[in-house]
Amino acid sequence: MDHIQLLYAIDFAARKHVRQTRKDPENSPYIVHPIGVARLLGEAGVTDLATLQAAVLHDTVEDTDTSFEEASHCQYYSGNRLRLPVLLWWLNDSNKTLCLLIKLEEQFGAEVRSIVAECTDDTSLPRSERKRLQIELAPHKSLKAKQVKLADKLYNLRDIQRAIPRGWSKQRVHEYFVWSKKVVDGVYLHVTSAGKRD
Repeated sequence: MDHIQLLYAIDFAARKHVRQTRKDPENSPYIVHPIGVARLLGEAGVTDLATLQAAVLHDTVEDTDTSFEEASHCQYYSGNRLRLPVLLWWLNDSNKTLCLLIKLEEQFGAEVRSIVAECTDDTSLPRSERKRLQIELAPHKSLKAKQVKLADKLYNLRDIQRAIPRGWSKQRVHEYFVWSKKVVDGVYLHVTSAGKRD
């Protein structure tokens, strides 16, 4: 594995999440979460560079802002062929998402971009719809995206068990655990049944 490439991904994610904190009592820097997700995968024996990079980058599109300057210099792709630069005169969530995914592909390759895209919720949808879609779509993601999703859920559940997020009631914690189990069941049962067929 190319450790330097993994460090580039950590650096990129740290810069994107620089002003964010976790909702824990310590206000931990947000970057501890994506690094922790990658660490869990490493502890589980995952050595694939693209998977580990995607783990570190999995929240960059969904949870960070893309500046106008960054977005205005994005270039659209058609397949693997580079097309003309496009100046974006206005930004909405879809444009920011597209531009950040393109930036990820430019820096880390199409596979990393694809895994991150699979792990990214559409933030223009209401939270309840995003949660429903995570349950519905979990079984249909690529194996690498499933690995990242499982590690992400495990990290969050352990973190919530350690310290309830600011502003969360016991009811919300319970609901998060129930919802997470549904997502994980969809991923895990599909992965296990696929493994039995091989």
